[in-house]
Amino acid sequence: MESRLALLDGQFQPQLTKFGINHFVHVPMAPADPILSLTTGFRNDKDPKKVNLGVGAYRDNAGKPYVFPIVKKCELEIVNDPTLDKEYAPIEGVADFIKGSQGVIFGWDAPILASGRVATCQALSGTGSLKIVADFLAKWRKAPIYMSKPTWANHTQIFQAAGLEVRDYTYYDAKTKGLDLDGMLRDLSNAQPGSIILLHGCAHNPTGVDPTNEQWHKIAQVMKENDLFPFFDQAYQGFASGDLSPKQCEQMIQKHHIYMTGNGRISIAGLTTANVDYVANAIKDVVDNY
Repeated sequence: MESRLALLDGQFQPQLTKFGINHFVHVPMAPADPILSLTTGFRNDKDPKKVNLGVGAYRDNAGKPYVFPIVKKCELEIVNDPTLDKEYAPIEGVADFIKGSQGVIFGWDAPILASGRVATCQALSGTGSLKIVADFLAKWRKAPIYMSKPTWANHTQIFQAAGLEVRDYTYYDAKTKGLDLDGMLRDLSNAQPGSIILLHGCAHNPTGVDPTNEQWHKIAQVMKENDLFPFFDQAYQGFASGDLSPKQCEQMIQKHHIYMTGNGRISIAGLTTANVDYVANAIKDVVDNY
């Protein structure tokens, strides 16, 4: 094997083509990731009092990565599970994971689950979920998507790459360090009817500012009046404003929703029994093309 690799390496050393140029010489240096770059800077900093405010991950009092005991216990149970195999999972994901995820988000006894009106797909973490949603919406919704100002660093690039037009709506008030509800409602009222609105279900990233229950009702009312399509990025359920229960956004659950968490799950709710299977199959089609 080593001899084959050496032969190939010798054949494909950087050289000029017959047109006098190197392959891929035009590819520019990609910009540094604004969040991961903070982690690199943190590691290189010699200050003993340094604090890492980059990637959100658990740390102990010494600043070391921390894994909860229950997580370690579950991992051991998985490793020692005699039924565990390495077979490919279905395109839509592992059935037990999907069922459990739906229960966490909508409530185990939620009528919307009992009536079979939710389509769910397991995905590769947060960015992978966003990518699938972006491609799905670009193919089947074809509408502008509005994002809060500010929003998470990779949101804009992912949806632009899928071909969606990205716009923004007012969210954070730097003076009060809180939600600019009036500005947000104004922008949503003026948004193009039928547009997609990306909302953070809880622990808004990067501000950490969440609407109250009363404010959620006002947001839902405006979106309903303007026929807007809410899309929830829910990567931090249980942080900031606490658990996002179905009751917290009950007005918004009546129509169309996409919920997503950092563990990689996409759920589209508010479907009918007539189209839920078609939507689920359309999501599978998107995943199958990767």
